[in-house]
Amino acid sequence: MKTLTLVVNRTSNFATLMLIVGLATLGCSKTTLPDGPTGTLSGKVTYNGSAPPTGSAISLIHEKTGFVAVGSIQADGSYAAQMKGQPELPVGAYQVSVTGPPAAEMTPDQMAAMYEGKTDPSGDSSNAIPAKYADVTTSGLTYDVKEGANTYDVPLTD
Repeated sequence: MKTLTLVVNRTSNFATLMLIVGLATLGCSKTTLPDGPTGTLSGKVTYNGSAPPTGSAISLIHEKTGFVAVGSIQADGSYAAQMKGQPELPVGAYQVSVTGPPAAEMTPDQMAAMYEGKTDPSGDSSNAIPAKYADVTTSGLTYDVKEGANTYDVPLTD
């Protein structure tokens, strides 16, 4: 019986050790950007000269890596893009989209209008973002991030 207990304890200790090593390795794994030059990106989004609805966002997909950068658009239309929680983005070409506020912030009438293609989720036609801008394949928006600080103002129109 002592032999069985000793084997179980050693197995348990080994499993615990392996779990600790595994978690430590996971914690040290690379969750940052790919190696290479980086830049920062900020700017202002407008639609027909006005700031888009509160809660809107800009998204950028790096064409080479597929990594996604996002920025919350502030009340004045300004944004600062981040990738993996960092302001640095890999240099290169990006496809860009701009979306309205999430559905959780919409009223039922706003949701119905959006699904019918009549308006942006904000329901405010004075600053509604056309649906074509919500998809990188239809937005027609691209930007080439260069090393250092970049400014990309995005004037959206009908």
